[in-house]
Parts: sequence; C-alpha cells; structure tokens
Amino acid sequence: MNRFIVPVILLITSCGQAKPHEDGSAFAEVIKVNVVNIIKDEESVAYEDTKEIMSWAQVIFWRSVDIRIKLISYKEIAASEFSNIDDWHSPTADAQLKRFRLLRNYAAKSGCIEDGVKCYFLLPPLRSSSGNKQFGGVGDFYCSNSGFALGQAGRLSSHSPPRDRLMASAGIMVHEIGHTFNCEHLNVKDGHRVNIMDFAAGVFFDKFRETITFIVESIERIRECTGYMKRKSWMEQKRKRCRKAAGGRQKRCWRRYNKVKQGVLQKSSQGVVFPAFE
Repeated sequence: MNRFIVPVILLITSCGQAKPHEDGSAFAEVIKVNVVNIIKDEESVAYEDTKEIMSWAQVIFWRSVDIRIKLISYKEIAASEFSNIDDWHSPTADAQLKRFRLLRNYAAKSGCIEDGVKCYFLLPPLRSSSGNKQFGGVGDFYCSNSGFALGQAGRLSSHSPPRDRLMASAGIMVHEIGHTFNCEHLNVKDGHRVNIMDFAAGVFFDKFRETITFIVESIERIRECTGYMKRKSWMEQKRKRCRKAAGGRQKRCWRRYNKVKQGVLQKSSQGVVFPAFE
C-alpha cells in the first residue's frame, strides 16, 4: 500500500496573531516536512486527516513564530512492512523509544531525513491498559536543519462522546518538531496561554486549543538554532572559497573563517519523550 504524493503545499496566511520580529527579519520562513503515515487499522489517519493535521500545525507555528509549514512529500506504508516492530500500541516510554530508533533508522535509509527537511512519522494511537487511546511522540533534540520525529495521530479519542484529536495530533507534531530546533521542555502556563513545549502540553488541548503557542523562551531557542544553521551554511560556503583562494587572500580567508567557527555552538542529540494523553 505504498502511495507517494508530491508536491503538496499547505499554507495558512491569515491567522491574525502573527507579528513581525523587531528587526523585521523572518529568521525561518518555511519548515519543510516529509511525512510518512503508518497505516495499521481503521484508527490510523487518512490522507485528508493528515492535511488537516498539517493545517493546525501551521496555525500554531505561524501565530507565534511566523513560520509556515510546507509538506514536501507524503507516503503511506502498511505497518506490516515493519516486521521488527512487534507492538505499535504500547504506551510505555521504552516501547516508544524502541519504535523511534527503528523508524529513525528506516527514515535515514529511505531518504526521508534530508538536508533542510524535517522527517515526521504519523503512527496509530497507543492503548492504555484499560483500552483507551493515547497519543504522544518522540523527537531528535538538537539544533539541525533536518531532524526526525514521530507522533501518534488519530481523529477521535476514546471518550464518550469521542473528542476530535486531529488538533491534538498537530500539537504533538509541533512539539516534536520544536525539539529538532533545540527547544527543551518548558512547563509554563500563562493565564489562557500554554507553551507548546510544555512537557504535558497535550492535556491542555481541549481547554486551550486556540491559544497554545510557543512562549518567548522557546522562540529564542528557534532563533538561536536558525541563526546557527545560517552561520554553518555561511561557513561551508566560505570554506569552499578559501580552498580556491591563493596566497595572502587564502590566509586572510582562513583567519576569518576560523574566527567565526569558534563562535558556533555545537549541539548533541538525544531522544525526548512527549507524554501520552487522551
């Protein structure tokens, strides 16, 4: 059941709450995302659901950090193709991290993880010991212009009557992509605003779905990361030019290059678990 659709662009430009930064610059205008949807049963989201999830994710990003999301590619894969994953529904942290490692390895080999593009996997909902649906996610935690993350997604909850969970699925996507910009968990609730990088942000979606956002501290992390990536890109271009230069020009070129290089902060990576929630 492999289906590949490209390209699809989902942009929302009239959220009303987005404001330009003081310097007038758009430090990261677009987040490009490759999405892989794992289809296991009737609880898995369909392509139309994925578009709605991306639209909600777009709202959250754009209204707080002036970033648009661009869906580069979409691929559906049957869960049965991943024979090394024996349990798709376990909500434990160990099971979630195991899925993350196995699927990240697949994403790297398949080309989903590429320079300048985030790779995101949509997984079927988890199940608690009582049988209720749960949702969560895991993401790379470091500063990168690529990065991998996954999150459980579904249309409805186990509540009676069922609650729509596409918005919550979008929140998980935004939260985990935030980690790939080196955003850590910041548990902040300010009046009617909730930080999307709150460790348990998911539990606030029913009450604060219209105001959940990135707070200033998280926005600064994204700005620092995108600034780092721009400097890194500059260095790569400068390194190529220095190699081609000759004589005194080459020496001056390398001095400037090494001075900038010393100011670039390298980041490590680790898996981060986003808690399951109804």
